[in-house]
Amino acid sequence: MRFCIVGEASNYYKVIHYFDSHDYRGIRRNIIKSMFDRWRIDKIDETDYTKVETIKTKKTKEKEVMTSKQKEIMDIIVKMLDNTNYLLQKDIIVKGYTKKLVAETIRNDKILDIYGLQRTRTNNKLKEKFEIKNVGNPAILIKK
Repeated sequence: MRFCIVGEASNYYKVIHYFDSHDYRGIRRNIIKSMFDRWRIDKIDETDYTKVETIKTKKTKEKEVMTSKQKEIMDIIVKMLDNTNYLLQKDIIVKGYTKKLVAETIRNDKILDIYGLQRTRTNNKLKEKFEIKNVGNPAILIKK
């Protein structure tokens, strides 16, 4: 059995593995570098190291921070906040959008940072400051 290294990435080798001397096609395999030393025992290395290609890892695109729907929702919420100092999360209803999308948008810290808002749970001090008369500690949106 023999092999030929075709390419090298950061964590694996691309190898063509030939099973006998008559095998001219071989099988392409990706072998993890940590396993390569054990794998190549009893195999003949026919690699021309001048032709070994280095493989660059693919960069993944970063997801957009917010979609156009989320932007429209946040614009409506900011207009609602202009009139008051705070908004209770359960009172935020945006017509034309699902409750789930609105809730996901409000919980996203990156989006809130863009608009200069903060989502917090109320405590006794915040309840006194904003004069909130709810039982429990509801989530509110406030300006930073």
